[in-house]
Amino acid sequence: LLGFSIYASAIIGVSCFREVQTESKMKFEGIFEAMMTMFTVCVLADWTDIVSPIVHQQPWAGIFFVAFTIFSTFGVLNLIIGVITERTTLVQQAYAAETAHARDCHRMKKVEEVADIIFGQDDDERITREELQELLCDAEQGETLKNLIHEVDLPLGYTVEDLHSMLDGDTSGSLTKAEFVDGLDRLLFSNH
Repeated sequence: LLGFSIYASAIIGVSCFREVQTESKMKFEGIFEAMMTMFTVCVLADWTDIVSPIVHQQPWAGIFFVAFTIFSTFGVLNLIIGVITERTTLVQQAYAAETAHARDCHRMKKVEEVADIIFGQDDDERITREELQELLCDAEQGETLKNLIHEVDLPLGYTVEDLHSMLDGDTSGSLTKAEFVDGLDRLLFSNH
C-alpha cells in the first residue's frame, strides 16, 4: 500500500511539478526520481528543500504534500507497529511454550516420584489395587503420596485408585511401574 501510494503520488508529481526548479537533488523529472523524492518526503527527510520551492510556485501543492505525508507516515508507523507486534507475539508464544514445557517436566518428575514411592515398597515391582489403597492410608507414606499426587495435577475427578484400573493395560489386576509411568504420561499429556 505504501509503495502504491508512493508510485501514484510520483505520477502526480511528474505531471504537476516537473517544471519546478529546486536546489535539491530530489526532483520530479522522471518516475523513478519522483518515487525517490516522494519516499524522501514520506520519511520526512529534506522536507523544506523539496516542498518549499514547489509550494512557493504552486500553492495548492501544500495540500498534496501534507495529505501524502500524513497518509504515508501513518503507513510507515503502521508497518513499524506491525513488526513490533509480530515480534512480541513470537516472544510471548516462545515463553508460553517454554513455561508449559517446564510445567510438564515438573509434573512428570512428580509422577516418577510417586512411582518410586509406590513401587519402592513392593519387591516384585507390581502393586495391586488393595496394596495401593493401603499405601495411601499409610501414616508414613500416605500424606507424602497425596501431596505429590496433588502436584501431578491429575485430570478433574481422578484419584490414584481410579488410575489403577485404568492404567492396568494387561488387566492382570496389578500395575507395573512402567504401566503406571507410561499410562500417566499418556493421560496427562495426550493433548500435546
